[in-house]
Amino acid sequence: MDIKLTRKQLNEIWFLRKDKKIAYRAEIILLASEGYKPKDIAEIVELSKPNVIKWIKRFKEKGIEGLYDKKRRGRKPKFKDEIRKKIAKIIQKTPREHGIPVATWSIRLLKAFLEKQGIEISRARLHQIIREEGITWRKAKMEIKKKDKEYAKKKLRILKLIKEKPPYSVVFFFDEKGPVGIKKFGGYAWIKKDCTKSVPINQKTKGKLCFFVAYDPHNDKIVCKSYERKTSVEFVDFLHYLSSKTKGTIYLILDNCPTHYAKRVREALDRIKRIVFIPTAKYAPEMNWVERKLLDMQRQVFDNTEFESSEDMARKVYEWVEWYNSGKMV
Repeated sequence: MDIKLTRKQLNEIWFLRKDKKIAYRAEIILLASEGYKPKDIAEIVELSKPNVIKWIKRFKEKGIEGLYDKKRRGRKPKFKDEIRKKIAKIIQKTPREHGIPVATWSIRLLKAFLEKQGIEISRARLHQIIREEGITWRKAKMEIKKKDKEYAKKKLRILKLIKEKPPYSVVFFFDEKGPVGIKKFGGYAWIKKDCTKSVPINQKTKGKLCFFVAYDPHNDKIVCKSYERKTSVEFVDFLHYLSSKTKGTIYLILDNCPTHYAKRVREALDRIKRIVFIPTAKYAPEMNWVERKLLDMQRQVFDNTEFESSEDMARKVYEWVEWYNSGKMV
């Protein structure tokens, strides 16, 4: 019962883990997406195997919505439709528009305001009505107004390279990670209910490292090298390093960072000759497939780890890359 999650679904499920009522259901889906069998998941979350299978099937049929309880028949709603619509209309405007010098409604403030309007309602019921009206508490989405005019053209070129790789060539997605502080990192981990895990906020770093990472999607391989800085000098060195690791033409898909197009880099490309840059659209990290690998690196190498030195951090990253390239990663 394998499950493949999109990045959006993965983010939503991680958020659902904060909801105590359905956290275990979200955990089931995450474990299933990582390849665990229902029998193993049942042991981890301490549920029966049929119960685990039920939530996996619900997710496959209905997606995220399937993790919520089905609506049950009950008593007739106490509040009429016009009152519900009124509540929805009020909450979608700011308190300032109703004469209250506050930017955002809290449930407590909204309840007090409604009571002055003659609407007696509990906080729990208010929560329920807001949810039933399709209103959620969300942060405003950051939007880039100046979208790249050649977005579609650049995306099509990248997809064509992936689908129809030219003969005697290698395609790489490239990006840098860092500078990363050499310190103790926190992160999600399996922890008993009566235990706590903490990371000091004011810890001193023991230096910093940058990692230059290239990902080959056709062979599912990673090439990585660490540096103390992230300038055109290090980038040129990495281009020579990448060239020494591969044969044929190298198509390097990368973002529009000025460092990537510095004079020193252009001169290096003239010398190497077989590296071709394929720029992604501006402000479009979704085009760069190496971003997902950097996220995996963060979760599987840096999270829940204390690094003693730059050598220690580099060694752990290189070990992970070797393990990933061996095909043993699950």
